[in-house]
Amino acid sequence: MVRHGALYRLRPDPRSWTGYYLMIAAGGASGGLLVAIIAPLIFDGYYEFQLGLVLCGALLLVMVCRPNQIPARPKFWRYIAGVLIMGLGVFGIGLWQQAYPAGISKIYTSRNFYGVLTVISKGGGGPDEFFELHHGFTMHGLQFADPLRAAWPTTYYVEKSGVGLAMNALPAGHRRIGLVGLGAGTLAAYAQAGDDFHFYEINPDVERLANSRFSYLTNCRGKVEITLGDARLSLEREPPQNFDLLVLDAFNSDAIPVHLLTVEAFTIYERHLKTDGIIAVHVSNRNLNLEPVMYNIARQFHYHAVTIDYNPPSQLWWQLRSIWVLFSHGGEFIDSADLHLAARPPLINSVSIPLWTDDFSSLFQIMHPEPFAHVDPEFSLAQDQTAGKLWQQGDFAGAIAVYRLVLRGHPDSPDLLNNLAQLLATCPQASLRNCPEAVTLAEKACQLTFYNDASFMGTLGAAYGEAGRFDDAIWMAQKACAQASESGDENLLKQNQGFLAMNLNNLAWKLATSEKTNIRNGTRAVQLAEHACVLTQYGVTPMVGTLAAAYAEAGRYDDAIATAQKACALAEKSGEQDLLKRNQELLALYRSHQPYHEPLEKPVPASVNDLAIPTNSKQ
Repeated sequence: MVRHGALYRLRPDPRSWTGYYLMIAAGGASGGLLVAIIAPLIFDGYYEFQLGLVLCGALLLVMVCRPNQIPARPKFWRYIAGVLIMGLGVFGIGLWQQAYPAGISKIYTSRNFYGVLTVISKGGGGPDEFFELHHGFTMHGLQFADPLRAAWPTTYYVEKSGVGLAMNALPAGHRRIGLVGLGAGTLAAYAQAGDDFHFYEINPDVERLANSRFSYLTNCRGKVEITLGDARLSLEREPPQNFDLLVLDAFNSDAIPVHLLTVEAFTIYERHLKTDGIIAVHVSNRNLNLEPVMYNIARQFHYHAVTIDYNPPSQLWWQLRSIWVLFSHGGEFIDSADLHLAARPPLINSVSIPLWTDDFSSLFQIMHPEPFAHVDPEFSLAQDQTAGKLWQQGDFAGAIAVYRLVLRGHPDSPDLLNNLAQLLATCPQASLRNCPEAVTLAEKACQLTFYNDASFMGTLGAAYGEAGRFDDAIWMAQKACAQASESGDENLLKQNQGFLAMNLNNLAWKLATSEKTNIRNGTRAVQLAEHACVLTQYGVTPMVGTLAAAYAEAGRYDDAIATAQKACALAEKSGEQDLLKRNQELLALYRSHQPYHEPLEKPVPASVNDLAIPTNSKQ
């Protein structure tokens, strides 16, 4: 603005305005020529940005130091000019350090129409030395220098990521894999003998660096083919490729190719997939949440869709958090229990996102969508302690009221949301339970932590169970157990195993004893009840009783009788007279070769109190 003001003040007589405006236009054209044509030829980075800022500062200094600008006190003005010159020097040094940051060993940099590519060496030549490929500020690959570790898939592509699970699930043999986006060629590490890996890459410099500076492609055990150019246009021209897996990995930078995510684009991808083929879309992005877009596509094409959000432990520093959405029309992998366990619910905006087509797409509705936890830790801890004291004193209503009050001012505090959800789901005073609200609060807490906190997922599992959503409860409890196991927290693992056992038991009871024939499933009830009993070491009377009922429904009356006898022995040993009496009645029923069906009072299903599960709150 200062320079524009100076330009205005220097305007000539109106009779010379033609030349004045012509020179302004010529200056703009010269700048465009410098940036678009000359700079890419003489610079290997965006150095014209820093150079332009320094020249602008120098021009400003020249303007204010013109003779007609010097006031009556020249000595003071010279002092000011000296300060401005020093400031310009410091500014220039700062820009130099931005262009050439210390501590980063750039071993190669190139620039073309598509941007700046940089290969960085880290590790100082030691055993942990590795190389990174960056496009601007986005990493596109990492590879160790050590020959053994050079074969490891790294960053977003590790074995527990969505694409890693998809790669390893494909049956061995002649596998055809299509990959949109080459990067360092990391995914070639998954190739086996006889596989065909077909990469589509728009930037020729990426292909050159992947072949010259990284060894994933060179050491690939399968056949590698690279097609340069726009991936969508290339696929549109090609005959059907019959891919087992199509990987779309072009959306983790600041400027995404929207035309690869439209209905028309997926129509092209469909033509190149096998009937039960998989599409894996990498949607990790700092600024955009592409999950709503992907789930619109899933509904449009009737895909089964799952989101795999893998957040590795900090000690595995070469692995990065990644979010993949996997699509398929069905098949053993997409419907597998292992994939279901690794998946998390999608983070879909509350605002409806229109289906993206070639005629319409909008980034505004999906910008900065991921929930972010806002909380004052000291305030949160103080209120937790207050509510915790009320809870311990048996004032459950008071504890709930404290949490409700605090959440008005801190609605995005995961701890507060989780603790209130737990109170509402498992409160010993049944009249204070509110399962729908507990589910809503627990889901929000899990979203704020991206379903990466075992304690919060355990609470959500408990809330689902109290709401009668047993399949969801089991899923979330299994995820909580897996997360706790990875973290090494034995107490948290034991706690979540208790929640898992409770939900397994309750679903098993429903499947074994429902009054509705279409709900009963003795075989699955046995599987669930046995799992619950294993987790609790056959030491919880209601769960052993549920297993007996499941055996009876499955027609295994000898097992039902023996298990019911064990339930009676447990109840007698613990002094649970009501349970003893009820299980004796059920034992007599099984001896007459009759299963037990509702409706009657239900003494067998387990509750949180039966398991004596400790509080799940973080206080």
